[in-house]
Amino acid sequence: MKKNFPHIWDETKIFLSIPCTLLLKDISNPTGLIIEGPPSGNKTTIISFGYGLGSLFYKSDDFTPRAFVSHASTVKADQLKKIDLLPRIKNKVLLVPELAPMFSRRKDDLVEVLGILTRVFDGEGLTSDSGTRGRRGYEGEYLFAFVGATTPLSKGVWDTIGKLGNRWVFLSTKKQEKSEEYLVDDVLGAREFKKKLADCRVAIQAYLSNLFDEYGGKYSVEWDRENDNREIKRKLKKLTDLVCRLRAPVKIWKERDDKDEEQYSFAQPIIEEPERLLTLFYNIARGHALLNKRLRLNEDDWAVCLRIGLSTMPYERAQMFNLLLKHGGELTSLQIQNELNCSQGNASKIMKQLEILQLVDKSTAGRDGFMVEIRLKDEFMWVLGEPALDWIKEVEESKQSE
Repeated sequence: MKKNFPHIWDETKIFLSIPCTLLLKDISNPTGLIIEGPPSGNKTTIISFGYGLGSLFYKSDDFTPRAFVSHASTVKADQLKKIDLLPRIKNKVLLVPELAPMFSRRKDDLVEVLGILTRVFDGEGLTSDSGTRGRRGYEGEYLFAFVGATTPLSKGVWDTIGKLGNRWVFLSTKKQEKSEEYLVDDVLGAREFKKKLADCRVAIQAYLSNLFDEYGGKYSVEWDRENDNREIKRKLKKLTDLVCRLRAPVKIWKERDDKDEEQYSFAQPIIEEPERLLTLFYNIARGHALLNKRLRLNEDDWAVCLRIGLSTMPYERAQMFNLLLKHGGELTSLQIQNELNCSQGNASKIMKQLEILQLVDKSTAGRDGFMVEIRLKDEFMWVLGEPALDWIKEVEESKQSE
């Protein structure tokens, strides 16, 4: 991997941490990761390392949540169980290399399909009713894992996900600055892409197969929670508190006050409870530890969760937040306009969102109601001192160069 695909090795290790969560005996909910990045950004390449290992992965190129439990009227009743997706992915990792078509649906359809996904990610099966097939479905424990890929999501999609209940996290890929020498020697060199991909796929799948055998198979690892590094657990809790706010939907608009001046108004945001996201981070951290043949968390596992956490928010909000980190937790509207190349109005709106989410304190305001300066709240200043932050900055700075 380091020889053939060094530029995506870090992302690949995160991807491989997801199937390793299926080793945990105490896991109770499916683990879901969505890799987000620009077109031709290696998202599919990363996911494709799992293709062909049928004992662990299930690939679907044309995915619809309605396929979990089918009500197709064109299929005989006694054949429906054979086409239901849910029992086929049980105890496996569902790979969906292209989720953009699903996220591009009109709002009503998107609400329906995300509602189905939300229910399935509870890990308790799925039952549904229709006029053609009546009641069909599966009850009981239906655990699996999920990795999909998509281009950056719109604000509307993020709002819909937030209202229905978040069930997965995101990983932003970085744009690779490829030199002329790389393109000539690597892309047009003697070893073609398909050959390098096939070699890495064989090596990765052999490693995973041997790893699962060494641990005794799926759901075989009894993790000693008492033996965990308590400081890592505290960091995961602080990260959860931060991400719950960063990904919360915010409805904001302008209206005129009694003096006929424009002011921002907003609906109080609904911040999710932390338990589910904290468990998700903990499971991914443990999956990463198991991938590296460890039974105790360390700073490498924490760094993986930090990168995922700071990828799990709307794109514009991620730009703003990482710019805030770059400047030591303090920003003026002028800095935002210059560095993100946006208008004063857009800068002020996103700053206001961060204030509404209680992530920043407002220092001053212009007489037109626009915020001039914001400062990261003290309770979140811890992120500035994280050694793993350079990894995050590299990803976000590459986004801004696109």
